[in-house]
Amino acid sequence: MQIDTQGAIVLARFGRGFRWIWTQEGIARLCEATGWPPKELASAGPPYTLATDLSVNRPEARIRSDRRNSGLYGLLPGQSVMAVSVHVTDWTRSEDPESAGPITELELLSASIIDAFVELSQAITEAFGSPSESLPGAWPSLRWRFPEAVMVLRGRSGSVELGFENPAYVKWLDKDDFLDHDDEEEEGEEDNDDLPAASNRCVSWEHFSEELRLTLLRLECSEHGNSVIDVECDDDRYIQCSYNPRSEDWLESEGALALRITLPENPFGDDRYLSRPGCERSMIEAGWFRLVGDQCTLWSLQVDWPARYEIFGVVADKAVGALRGYFEFESPSQLRMKCW
Repeated sequence: MQIDTQGAIVLARFGRGFRWIWTQEGIARLCEATGWPPKELASAGPPYTLATDLSVNRPEARIRSDRRNSGLYGLLPGQSVMAVSVHVTDWTRSEDPESAGPITELELLSASIIDAFVELSQAITEAFGSPSESLPGAWPSLRWRFPEAVMVLRGRSGSVELGFENPAYVKWLDKDDFLDHDDEEEEGEEDNDDLPAASNRCVSWEHFSEELRLTLLRLECSEHGNSVIDVECDDDRYIQCSYNPRSEDWLESEGALALRITLPENPFGDDRYLSRPGCERSMIEAGWFRLVGDQCTLWSLQVDWPARYEIFGVVADKAVGALRGYFEFESPSQLRMKCW
């Protein structure tokens, strides 16, 4: 798969300096400034697909617009355009990008898309500094807030896109997400439903590890709260997975995230696990370290995000290794996986 990293950097520099006007006239100015001709015209509104000069198999930019001026999407008076999204990698699905619907909860990005997202995120971060917001999940994205636009690197089900979004639209998106969470709570819906019963379906630890990897790839984090995965049984033995700031000081970490896996050192209040010969050494050699808190001590494993697809598999394997080696579970059928 082609990844136009240099083209993405050039586009990002252009987008940071461009005077964005979120109207039909603003899109005409964009076409003139970039030299990107419209691929199609709409009778009521700006062109909705532009032909770009990036080195990918579908060099296109999509214009998202409130075609009917409905007053939705948080747009300011006179505005009609919400976002401009540009393919910076090859399109990898068979259907046309415009007809490809949003990914579902259970549909995950391919390994090549996830790895391309990581490669592009590293290059853009090196050029522009740490993102303003890091949003992992099934549809991962990073945001850089500029004065007149929010630049977004996003992994989609068919490609990685670099987009520029109307700040008023982004504000509406964030508020709308927050209201959705509030509505769920007001209706009394439980927020900690079981994920697909991975442990019940798994006939081997290898299968369980792969199910955990796929669940970790769906794990979300936003300004409204973090999702948490618990792998647990009926006693006090458990492993917990969530995203946290890379540094204990959020300001010091500049919004950068790490995927952290934790388990209690002494779930029964004694030293039965640490007293086994070689147990502590095995945990340290596997990459775990101690987090000493006021109430308890945890073993912790931390990986910086964004992370390549392979790394999620390594993390899942190490978590399974701790479940088997440290907690001495004999079968994945003893466990259940929950998300809240």
